[in-house]
Amino acid sequence: MKELFFFLLIALFTKNVVGLSVEKQGLVIITEFPQIFESPTFLSVHIKNLESIQKNISIYSYLHDGANSLSGSWKKNEQVFTINGFEQKNMVLKNELIKPVSGVFEYTVRLVVDGKKIDLNDGVFVNQTFKSLNKVSSVKSFEPMVLAIIGLISLYFGLKKL
Repeated sequence: MKELFFFLLIALFTKNVVGLSVEKQGLVIITEFPQIFESPTFLSVHIKNLESIQKNISIYSYLHDGANSLSGSWKKNEQVFTINGFEQKNMVLKNELIKPVSGVFEYTVRLVVDGKKIDLNDGVFVNQTFKSLNKVSSVKSFEPMVLAIIGLISLYFGLKKL
């Protein structure tokens, strides 16, 4: 039974993937990033053109607090490319926090498709100090993680009585 407890504990602290997705302007856009991660942050983006026409795309991502970027210049990780009709492209965007911060902030992935903006946003919890590693967690998945930890602790003590 101890092996089960430790397996569940390891699974809990393994970096799960969360993401955002949208279908706009004839594109399907899917983003994936670690549920809990350290700076630098790596974001996977998958784009599928659903139309037969070619599109010009600029894409970048950033962490911000209102109008203040926490990951450097707004377009620091910008990639510009063309996607042909019915083509799929995959890319990785890297964000690094430029100063120690703690709190809930907005994470934005911005695409400019033939001059029109598409924003994908998610709130993230950030706890970065000079003394510790940079931890970032999606707000949408933070509460279930805490409940899972409590459940694992209860399971451990329940199994211990057997």
